[in-house]
Amino acid sequence: MKQANKSTPKGRTRTTANVPALGGAPATDEKLTIGWFSFSCCEDNTVVMTEVMNDHWQEWKALFDFRHARVLKSHNVMDAFDIAFIEGAIASEQQATTVRDIRKRSKKLVAVGACACIGLPAGQRNTFTPEQQAEIAPLVARFSALPKVQKVSDVVKVDAEIPGCPMDPNTFLAKVNALVKELRGATL
Repeated sequence: MKQANKSTPKGRTRTTANVPALGGAPATDEKLTIGWFSFSCCEDNTVVMTEVMNDHWQEWKALFDFRHARVLKSHNVMDAFDIAFIEGAIASEQQATTVRDIRKRSKKLVAVGACACIGLPAGQRNTFTPEQQAEIAPLVARFSALPKVQKVSDVVKVDAEIPGCPMDPNTFLAKVNALVKELRGATL
């Protein structure tokens, strides 16, 4: 592939590959901005996402700008996202406020994994008996938890869901491809 030098807004030069457009869509220098966020969960989907990324790194680095993903970078940016992935259930008002903010900044929001999609297993305390609720009441208060753990769609509009604990990598790729096609008219 031929390399092209392009000037950035700050006057620096970056090299980009002259990559043919995906799926016949027009080539663009604009990468899709991605955010990956984890709330109340075991973060197994983050592991799966990074494993998938290892297999698709060359394609993804030309297509995606990971603006916020704690597992990938130490300096994260909260600005606009083309796609925000939310892993985990919402267990506190602070988490609910954060996910509402992410929704406002995102063109597409994807609930990832069982906790985000159905609220379980993180939300198992929602089914506790009154005696069990009394036992955990000090912890609920200590962590400023909501009375009930919520799935992401209980708090904000969700554009797509990827179920599973952990998610199936093929389902994840299919959803990512569908979103890329919707946003860009291309597939991976």
